[in-house]
Amino acid sequence: LHDADDLFDDFNTQELRRQVMTTDHKKTKKVRIFFSSSNQLLFSFKMVGKIKELGKRIEALNVDKTIFNFTNRTPEQRVFKQRETHSFVREEEVIGREEEKRELLELLFDTNINVKEKVSIISIIGVGGLGKTTLAQHVYNDKEVQQHFELKKWVCVSDDFDVKGIATKIIESNNNVEMDKVQLELREKFEGKRYLLVLDDIWNEDGDLWL
Repeated sequence: LHDADDLFDDFNTQELRRQVMTTDHKKTKKVRIFFSSSNQLLFSFKMVGKIKELGKRIEALNVDKTIFNFTNRTPEQRVFKQRETHSFVREEEVIGREEEKRELLELLFDTNINVKEKVSIISIIGVGGLGKTTLAQHVYNDKEVQQHFELKKWVCVSDDFDVKGIATKIIESNNNVEMDKVQLELREKFEGKRYLLVLDDIWNEDGDLWL
């Protein structure tokens, strides 16, 4: 079951990558995507092999079910607590990410950004467990980043992409405040400043909401 979930995650990530890379010209200007290097052809071959192997295992399970007279059971409902990420990371926990960190820093410090757009958006995309949060933490706490940006903010989004909720987290305000006031406070907090805002653990694939 877990292997099947992992397989679906791989396909979903690859599909998300395809959608983002083929998005309209306007969005391509605004959002820059960071992927670890991967080969499309190699991905296809790997997926075919995984599907065949998974199919064989499912067939074997069906045979065992018949032989041993297994019965279907409804699994118990479990309540899972959502993960809450933060910006802190111990340097000793970050191993072998220097090249990816350097590439991200180059994107952050890129001086060729269209000034008219004012905001540069970089997305780190990949399947769960690849260390995307750790990489973002590694960059967020870099000394050059601390000196370059006047203001930094880390917000854990998780499953529920609530624009107002995210905004109130950014300004550290009460969620009962009206949206107009939230937008005003956001503008006052960030306007005229060079800032770095990290939205971590985003599962929503609607690029319009990111922008």
